[in-house]
Order: sequence, then C-alpha cells, then structure tokens
Amino acid sequence: MHRFFSAKAVDTSWKENLLKNLGPSYVEVEMIVLKDIRLIVFANKRSLPLIRRVRTGKEATGVGNLYGNKGCVAIAMEVEGSSLCFVNCHLAANMEYCHSRNSDIQNIASGLSSQLDCGLHEITTAFTHLFWFGDLNYRVELSFDQGLTLVKSGNYQELLKHDQLRRERRLQNTLFGFAEMDIAFLPSYRMNRFSAEYSHEKRRTPSFCDRILWKSQPEAAIRPRDYGVAWSIVTSDHRPVFASFDMEVLPMTYDFPMFDFIFEFSELSARGLRPPVEGQTALIDPFVTFRIDWNDSQVSTLQEKRSFNPKWQDSSVPVLTVKRCSVELLLHRPLLVAVRDDISLGLAREMIGVGLLCVREVVEKADSGEWTLFQVPIYLQTTPRGTVFGRIRVTKVPRKPGRIPFAKNFLDLLS
Repeated sequence: MHRFFSAKAVDTSWKENLLKNLGPSYVEVEMIVLKDIRLIVFANKRSLPLIRRVRTGKEATGVGNLYGNKGCVAIAMEVEGSSLCFVNCHLAANMEYCHSRNSDIQNIASGLSSQLDCGLHEITTAFTHLFWFGDLNYRVELSFDQGLTLVKSGNYQELLKHDQLRRERRLQNTLFGFAEMDIAFLPSYRMNRFSAEYSHEKRRTPSFCDRILWKSQPEAAIRPRDYGVAWSIVTSDHRPVFASFDMEVLPMTYDFPMFDFIFEFSELSARGLRPPVEGQTALIDPFVTFRIDWNDSQVSTLQEKRSFNPKWQDSSVPVLTVKRCSVELLLHRPLLVAVRDDISLGLAREMIGVGLLCVREVVEKADSGEWTLFQVPIYLQTTPRGTVFGRIRVTKVPRKPGRIPFAKNFLDLLS
C-alpha cells in the first residue's frame, strides 16, 4: 500500500520536526519551496530584532529552464550591519552532464542577482557572506567498481582526485572565488535507503554530490568549523551533509569620528576582458564604475572604444567621494569595481564583470599622499571575466563627530 501526501503536508511536517529538534528558543524566519527543493532559515528568538530586509528568490533550471525539478531556492537577509544569503541548489544529474551543471549555476547566479535586488553588484559580491549548497550533483569520474573499491578501503582522498567539482573550480569554470572546507569523509551518494551500504542499482559511482561552499567579502570575519555527513539519516539515497561556521556580525552604528573620504585613481587599465555574451566577436566599449555601498557613493569612467584590453587616461577617471563615513565603517565596505559595456548607442549597458577591492591598506595610508597598486579579478555568474589594474590613494577630510545610522532608511538624512 502506498501513502501519498500533499506538498503542503510535507512542508508542515518537515518544519515541525526541525523546530522540535532545535528547541523552543528557535523560530522560523523564512521558508521557500520550488517543487521538491526546500529551504528554511531559523533564528534564535533573541536575534529576531536584528534581522531585517528578508527576501527570497527561486530559479528553475529543469526542462526548458521552466520545470522546477532542478534549480534553486534562496533566502537573503540583513543581520545588524551584515548581509547573508543562502542558496540551496539541485543541479543536473548524471556523470556526463558536468557542463550542464556549470551552466545551471550561471543561470541561477544571473536570475538571483535580479530577484534579490543586488543592484550594481551580482549575487557573488552583494553579501557579506554567501552560502551555496545542496545536491550539486558533481560526480567522481571513475567506474562504479573503481569507486566502490576505494570506498571499501576508506580512501576518500583518491576519490577526491577525480571529483568533477574540484576540477571545474580549479579550471575556473564555475564557483570562482568560493571556498570549501576540506572533505574528510566518504561520498554521500549513492546509498541504499535504510542501510549503511552503497547501492549497486544502476551502478552509479559513489560521489560527493552534496556540497557546502561559501564566499565572503574582503575583511568579513568568518571561521569554518565542521563539515561532515549525517550517516544516521537513512531515508534517502543521499546522506545529508552539514557544515557550521562562526561569523562576526557587524554593528548597526558606529560612534567614531566622521570624515569625507576622497578616492583618487591613476593608471587604470583592464586585461583579458570577455564580452557580455559568450561567442560575441565584436569589440566592446568598456567603462568602469567604482562604488562604496554607503551614501550612494559611485562614479564612472569614460568609455574606451573597441577594446578587450583598455587603458584609461587619468583625466577620464573621476574621484570618488564617500561622505560622512567613519574609518571603522569604511574598513568593512569593500570597493566595488564593475566593468560594463556601452552598447546600442548608450541605450543599454551590459555587465562584463564585477570584483571587490579591500580598502584597508589604502585607508590606513590616508593623507600620506602615497599611491597603492591594486589588481582586481572580475567575474560574472561565478566565472572569471578579466582583471582590472591601477593605482589608488585616499584623502580624508574631518567632519563633525556623531553616531552613524546604518539602516538605508536614514541615508537621506546623511546627504
């Protein structure tokens, strides 16, 4: 006899069981579902007043990029002065579809960047910490018999040498700039249900399908702790993978003296830019936008005509002024470097790539007159798109001290 449950009943039961195990001090912040892909964020009740701007997104990558059996769900939020994003994926299956998985990730990054209101950023630069996880479905490229022999001997190190995701990341084909803790466990797939044995059905090579990666902004404090498998949960042919982290949450306000910071740029150039559309052969007309996410501090250079390796005259690069900001706050606000292409007579601007520059060294040398060389890799949809080079220096002008409100509601009061 088979028992069938509605999706709503499954969601309710799953959530209730999770809350039961977490205990009464935890509550649901948000939940999102795409067919069988689910994501819930819980928080301690004491933390709720610190959480704001909760938003969600979902992207289907199944048949025709419409069917939700494959794709992702995401939840983003701000916790005090930090921003967090969680992306749960279920990507294309089977050994031979590695390229499709890379393509799925690019489509997901593109779709979520719009849905989660990332502005000039894309999802990989917009958040203090971004966690990307789920059944990514990358396989171990060995035969079933070879894989099973290594599993029986506990040799996960040799299995990892043939892991598709490690190879694709090394080749910079996907999840460029992300980190993953060391894997010191056997593959989580493909297991017999209600058993400790790997499945011989369909002779699928044991693989590290279930993964947890993250990407943090420069100067964002995070300490990875644990990465492992919950072997005791046996209801699926996958065993759940878990990870834990310690993170420093930035404060909402700073009581430090305020300044106007003036950023100057010199000898600005880019190399190896790739066109916005893969396969495009026409040269691009790139320009660079510099932005600090405080008080809408943003400037753009003039265009350089028809070049994948442009160089900008100093006279075409304006100064960037960040008004009414503290040193401490600025140290936790990386400089966004975005390269775009002016096309269609200026009616559209296609993103070529974005990157982040840590400003600590530059800010600490403020007022010295000393220039600092910089080199910023840029990327789009988790793949590299070139590198921006130049020199930078900062001057700070004192302002009247005062408390700096962080929330965006107050920004108009600061201009």
